[in-house]
Amino acid sequence: MGFAESLSDQRLTTLLAYWSSKRGDRRMPSRADIDPADLRVLLPHIMLLDVIDGGSDMRYRLVGTEIERHLGRPVTGRLLGDLVSGEYRDYVLSLYRRVIVETVPVYSENGFFDRDRSGFGMIADFKRAHRLMLPLSRDGKTVDIVLCGQIFTTNRNRDEPDVLLLDKA
Repeated sequence: MGFAESLSDQRLTTLLAYWSSKRGDRRMPSRADIDPADLRVLLPHIMLLDVIDGGSDMRYRLVGTEIERHLGRPVTGRLLGDLVSGEYRDYVLSLYRRVIVETVPVYSENGFFDRDRSGFGMIADFKRAHRLMLPLSRDGKTVDIVLCGQIFTTNRNRDEPDVLLLDKA
């Protein structure tokens, strides 16, 4: 099974196909290649994050309405590090750093069970996040923005393991 076939939601598969079509034979497309009109149906589930200091933090440039609804507050313009803390912040930043360093798409799934450890206590009731992170680069080498699709679902099984996939192809 390939990377695209491993994605759990058709909306994320659609986003990956769009990103791939925009990159062509390059390692990754630029922000200028991405037209929000092309993603109209997906926009509620899309985030654009600016890379701060090589990935020491991320700034939410644009956050879809469905994502903000699940988070319970607006986060556009805020730093990830100001919104989440502890192990959950470290986990999410480690995912973005993989996108930045390896310049490849990264897919993750994780649950939210412990209000005290997650950092986003208000989403503890939304049991699972399905996140596809895609690198964007102005110069074709350095990731400066991450295009992210994120879908929230209820957890099918409390003990379902986290998933992490990197597209190395």
